[in-house]
Amino acid sequence: MDEATPTGGRRVTSRSVPQWPDAAPAPPPAGRCWTVFDLAARGTTARDWHRRLTVAGLDAELVTVPEPQLTGWIEALPPAFGELASRRHVGWRVAAVGPEHAVLALRACAVEAGLMDAELHLHADRRTHRRVYCPHCGATTLAAGDRFRCAGCARTLLVHDHVSLSSGRYLGSVDTPDAAPGAAR
Repeated sequence: MDEATPTGGRRVTSRSVPQWPDAAPAPPPAGRCWTVFDLAARGTTARDWHRRLTVAGLDAELVTVPEPQLTGWIEALPPAFGELASRRHVGWRVAAVGPEHAVLALRACAVEAGLMDAELHLHADRRTHRRVYCPHCGATTLAAGDRFRCAGCARTLLVHDHVSLSSGRYLGSVDTPDAAPGAAR
């Protein structure tokens, strides 16, 4: 289940898959400054958000990540976001729009850096891939379907409708739970 945050964004409040609205609500003209992330650079939403915030007199920076660079950007995100957050002050807000796996990864890094949901304005404009955690080997695989082969241990995994807010990843499990422990999969 999810609920609207005071800023109009969405926040997951239980162990379920986030439900994103069809249309991205504009971020509120709150805070002192914003960093707006256009993840995969497919539309005009982030540029519109950036324009609205600057018209409202707020300092707003637009960061665009082209889709071909998105996977590498997500891998480098934890230390990069921590560095970005360390240079910001009270009143900093973050907005992001893009594919769900990228938005959830950014949210996890933002929370790890100390931001609260009220300081985040997030919107996933599509769910074509999911970052999935393998509890068997600890690897994260970008998966397009409900069943896939783990990039770490090569087991066939099934994606569960459970998102970890601390990591921004879905949970996977072995697709053949009746197989004997230790058996080749």
